[in-house]
Amino acid sequence: DVFYHPQISTSDFIDLEKTLFDKIYYKSQDTAYTRPALSPVVELLIKKRDGLIPDAEADAQIAALKNYDVRNDLQKYWYSPSVNQQYDLSFSGGADKLAYLFSAGYNDNLSSLETSNRRLSLRTENTFRPLKNLEINVGLLYTGTREKTGKGNHASLSTTGDKRLYPYARLADDNGDPLAITKNYRNAFLESSINQGFLDWSYVPLEDYKEQKNTRNLADLLLNTGLKYTLNPSFSAELRYQLEQAQGSNSLLYGENSYFSRNLVNQYSRLVSGTLNRPIPVGGILDLSANKLLSNSFRGQLNFNKQLDKHAIYALAGAESRRVKTSSNSGRTYGYDEQVLTSSVVD
Repeated sequence: DVFYHPQISTSDFIDLEKTLFDKIYYKSQDTAYTRPALSPVVELLIKKRDGLIPDAEADAQIAALKNYDVRNDLQKYWYSPSVNQQYDLSFSGGADKLAYLFSAGYNDNLSSLETSNRRLSLRTENTFRPLKNLEINVGLLYTGTREKTGKGNHASLSTTGDKRLYPYARLADDNGDPLAITKNYRNAFLESSINQGFLDWSYVPLEDYKEQKNTRNLADLLLNTGLKYTLNPSFSAELRYQLEQAQGSNSLLYGENSYFSRNLVNQYSRLVSGTLNRPIPVGGILDLSANKLLSNSFRGQLNFNKQLDKHAIYALAGAESRRVKTSSNSGRTYGYDEQVLTSSVVD
């Protein structure tokens, strides 16, 4: 519920912007060579001050913006109902010499931001008693997870630095077609940069998230074995071994048309004698990472349990050895083409 937290009304927010503008609060941003983003209202006030737009027209546009509340668009276009599914199956049985258990679980969840998470877990436990005082346990657990991220929290729609999104922003027009919002730079700068050959710098939230593909995979296998021998009712010995092997991977692709890719290419581009030089090639940006884990644990233990009339004696002695080995790697590829799986070099 995006209306859960109290928030200043759009009308009051715009009135506050006008008051701050009259007190020259935005002067440093207006004249900054870095061209930081300014809200649409402040941009209209600047045009009105500089005589680039009639006063009546500027006032009419500002008055129209007071009728919008971005939370309505967030509720309608950004968030959607979440769906959580969970399925479980288990059965067990056995007799004096053998006991077994098997269970399986499957979760399929889709969040309100269109992030999907699927998880499969399989478990088996078996106990053998080949001799009167001997017990053998073997257990296996497998867990596989796959997650695909969708949209970010609406706080990610903030503009330059840590500025929150102005409350009169519109994600779509009256026909439901996606609209651009102010992101990092002033609109006048964006328009002039296109004329110089830079990539389109506009940010359209309802289209941009579709240009990003973030997939995480994790597979974990856990094996437990145990051997227990009971010498008498008070004394027993155990040997246990555990093996765990896990492997994960993450793939994050910023498509060629994503704001992240276009922004990074533009940031490093420069005009040299009228020619635009791009050290970072135009195309997608692919981040890949992988990690592995291998763990071995061995344990030997002696147990003593003696029950007296009013007292009990418990004692154990043992030793455990554990070794864990992990490895990981990561890298970034520029100018990536998802269709033909090619990339380009960076200057």
